[in-house]
Amino acid sequence: MCKKFFFNDLNHSHKLFYGVCFVSALLLLSMTSCQNDKQDSQLAINEIMASNHTGLLDDDGELYDWIEIKNLSDSETANLSGYTLTFEKDQEAVQKKKEKKDSLNNEEDNNNDNAPSNDVDNDKAPKMKSWDIPDVTLKPGECLVIFASKKDKDDPKGKLHASFKLSDLGGTLKLMHGDKVISEIKYGELKDDQCYRRLGDKKYEVSYEATPGFDNNAEGFESYCTLLEKQRKSPLRLWELHTKGYNEGKAWIEVKNVSQESINLQDYCLTNSKKELSQWRFPQVELKPGEFYVVDCLEVGFKVGGKKSVTITKDEKFMDGMCAAAAPLGISAGRVDGKDGIFYFTEPTRGAENTTKCIRSAASLPQ
Repeated sequence: MCKKFFFNDLNHSHKLFYGVCFVSALLLLSMTSCQNDKQDSQLAINEIMASNHTGLLDDDGELYDWIEIKNLSDSETANLSGYTLTFEKDQEAVQKKKEKKDSLNNEEDNNNDNAPSNDVDNDKAPKMKSWDIPDVTLKPGECLVIFASKKDKDDPKGKLHASFKLSDLGGTLKLMHGDKVISEIKYGELKDDQCYRRLGDKKYEVSYEATPGFDNNAEGFESYCTLLEKQRKSPLRLWELHTKGYNEGKAWIEVKNVSQESINLQDYCLTNSKKELSQWRFPQVELKPGEFYVVDCLEVGFKVGGKKSVTITKDEKFMDGMCAAAAPLGISAGRVDGKDGIFYFTEPTRGAENTTKCIRSAASLPQ
């Protein structure tokens, strides 16, 4: 016959033992909760890029959007096991783009007003995407870069790739710990090579000076420029872009052979699209070491477009890229021999080495 067990049935020593265990369990739970709260407060989504056109390459040498998480603490490490990234597109922006595309399609095809759109049926597509971050530890002040590529790579020893992509039309990205929102950003439309980066507590800005893996400041940008130069292996490099003033026929693109051997330009193409990687092929020209070649955009029919980002491809693979969107009217963007990264020139040097005064940063337009 079963007998009910009551705490009062225990002798004094047993009561003391179980009481101590109970209090210890409560203290342990309290300490764990405090530790989790402390770690949660030191993590933040630090920077994102939703349209990586000419910047950071992944481990396969390909361009993908990316997300950066930072440990804000200056003394404590943070482990990201148990944390999740979630993303949801700005559905209103997606719908507006769909309606605009459908309107353009209707104008081009008056014989079929009900032609189906190539866009994804957003009503059927999943609204929220999520990806679990693996067991990664961040040192104080350290940043973690996660590519938003859909490759879903979670090996802590390699480059991390989320199972979703970001939208350049805008959306909401969250860093979650269980049901708790640790960090959240809502961003609007981002152009090619624009980043959305953290400046302080809940303060962000749109910038062309991305710093994935580094601090969001001038020193971090210099370090990022050095990293990009190490990633570029192509003998043919974009050396100077003059993209503002296209309507007056002033847009031109300058490339340089930075290798020690001659190359055939016909092996390379120019493009401003990540979908059409062979938009314009160079003519059959032998370019000797150190020589330049200038492409007059209006004459050859290559439109730089409003994005002002240009890439060199070979066999439909990315070789080099440069974005001149931040350059004011009449100013060119380009490289300087012996220095890393892109500079701006008030005196363009078409077809020659860039030896005029150079400026590292261009101020944003006044709001």
